[in-house]
Amino acid sequence: MNYFVNENIFSMNSGTEFSAAQRVMLFKKNKVPAQIVTRNYNPLMIDDVHRIGLEQKDVLNMYDYFQEILDVAPKDVNVRYTEAIDKYQYHIDGVDPNESKIVYHGKTIGKVNIAPGTVGLVGSIEYYNDMNTVVAKDIWDRRGFKSSTQYFHPDGAFGPQVFYDRDGKPKIEITRMNVNGELRNTMYKLLDYQGRAWRLD
Repeated sequence: MNYFVNENIFSMNSGTEFSAAQRVMLFKKNKVPAQIVTRNYNPLMIDDVHRIGLEQKDVLNMYDYFQEILDVAPKDVNVRYTEAIDKYQYHIDGVDPNESKIVYHGKTIGKVNIAPGTVGLVGSIEYYNDMNTVVAKDIWDRRGFKSSTQYFHPDGAFGPQVFYDRDGKPKIEITRMNVNGELRNTMYKLLDYQGRAWRLD
């Protein structure tokens, strides 16, 4: 297997990403195995990969690898039909094409952000505290499942972040701390990799 290492596949790519995609296509055409390996977390990866003419199997994302979600078939999850929001308890109120409010007894307790480039598909769900500050945000993979939860400190700064497999089991955790006044990722935990927990700092 030949690997081409990139930071990411973006919605708006530079020549670097296009060159890597062209190399993979050329290798495939000549029946030589090749993949792009990407480092960054990207819940929209499946759409971005298709946009540049590749297939899901042509890209190996490191988060997908450790989350064990390399071969998940895409599934559209509409905000109106997601099981993540109990419609008997909460009301979904569409604000505009990009977001919907989650309302409980007249009070807004959260917001659904629609996935970019889609109509009504879940991109992320934000949860508010009593002061309307975001305390957590569930990030949905475009393949149709909750992929990560980003927690926030009271001042709005990023707190820990957890990444899940397709069934919702935590697989990765990122710890963030202030280092010389700058918020940084200070520890990565692989929570169940090959039967063990690993800490990388």
